Amino acid sequence: YRNIGEYHPSVIVTVPLLLEKVSQKLEDSVRENIPAKYKEKTKDMVFSELLRALPFYIQIVIKRKVKNSLGGRLHTFIVGAAGIDKEIVEQLSFL
Repeated sequence: YRNIGEYHPSVIVTVPLLLEKVSQKLEDSVRENIPAKYKEKTKDMVFSELLRALPFYIQIVIKRKVKNSLGGRLHTFIVGAAGIDKEIVEQLSFL
């Protein structure tokens, strides 16, 4: 995950486990760094609901940071070899 930003990929072919790890790190980072007034309101929400509950200007900042951390050009994940959780697809589609 750390090296993805170095290569600036536009497409990544991967297995679901990598996306689950990326998604979990994103969730941990977002939950840790959102403004305090939203932490209490969103602590019991599923991550995809949390993203939609935040104001648009915070969503824009999150999307920009995620895109930059993944190299800035990424637009497609191709996932194979196993099924992927619907929640992860929703999270990454939102971003």
